Amino acid sequence: MVPAGQYPNFLVKNLVDQALFFIPGVNAASEIHDVFQVRLGQYGGNFARNFFNVPGMIPAAGITYAGLMTDTSAIIIYASNRR
Repeated sequence: MVPAGQYPNFLVKNLVDQALFFIPGVNAASEIHDVFQVRLGQYGGNFARNFFNVPGMIPAAGITYAGLMTDTSAIIIYASNRR
C-alpha cells in the first residue's frame, strides 16, 4: 500500500481524502458506487443519477463490507501492510 503522501496532489485532494484512504473498504465502496452511478445514468438519465447519488452509497457500502467480512484474513493483511 502506498501512503497517501506519495500520490500526486491532483489525486489526493485534501485531508479528508487522505484520512479515508486508510480505512479498509472505503476505496472499494466508492468504486462500486461509481459503477452504480454510471449505470443509472445510462438507464435513468441524469435525473436518476443525481437523485440516487447519496442514497446509492448505502447498497455500495453494504455490498463492499459484506464482501470484506467474508475474508477476515484479508483485513489483517491489509492492516499489517499499511504501517
